Amino acid sequence: MAETRKEMEVVQGTAQYWQMELESADQTEKDWRDRGRAVVARYRDDRSADNYGAGLYKQFNILWSNTETMKGALFARMPKPDVRRRYSDNNPITRQVAIVLERALQYGNEVYSADKSIKAALEDYLLPGRGVVWVVYEPIFVKETIQVESLDEFGNMIMIDQEEERIADQRCYFEYINWEDYRESPAKRPEDVYWKARRHLLTRDELIEKGFKNAPIYP
Repeated sequence: MAETRKEMEVVQGTAQYWQMELESADQTEKDWRDRGRAVVARYRDDRSADNYGAGLYKQFNILWSNTETMKGALFARMPKPDVRRRYSDNNPITRQVAIVLERALQYGNEVYSADKSIKAALEDYLLPGRGVVWVVYEPIFVKETIQVESLDEFGNMIMIDQEEERIADQRCYFEYINWEDYRESPAKRPEDVYWKARRHLLTRDELIEKGFKNAPIYP
């Protein structure tokens, strides 16, 4: 009988094991997710048009106004990056590295609009109660042909063409994860969470582009 998570994954198979983990996380948070959907619906004022403002009493969505006020109080703008050396010595190399890192962070915040992801997650934090932002690292690979030395059948040194893949660019940015698309292992403390997952909504072409050439076609 399997006793550890690793043994369970081997016995049941990777796909089945993680399917059970995701179902367990769904069941644990089912009541909270139902309440979260109700709160979001109230925030969006999803109610019947026939009952809107009917009778002597007019309805006002106080949840929307309170949430918008709290958004501004909790987050106004992205903080300015401040990279400092741990030890303030006279080493010019560490000083230059700190400057480069600080400028890179500032560039990333501006180019990739980091504040948009934070604001979207903040709304999830104020309504259902969980805001999720992931830091995504995205390398850009390109293929190029280079010449390398090789030996022919007679032992002579010759140059041949060889195709290799290299990193042409690297990106690191914030990505907002909708609270409905996020799952984690059930735990009482954050440090006890041993896996976190997100749902990707990709087309078949996008899956193939990411390397899943045998992506299934669903009706």
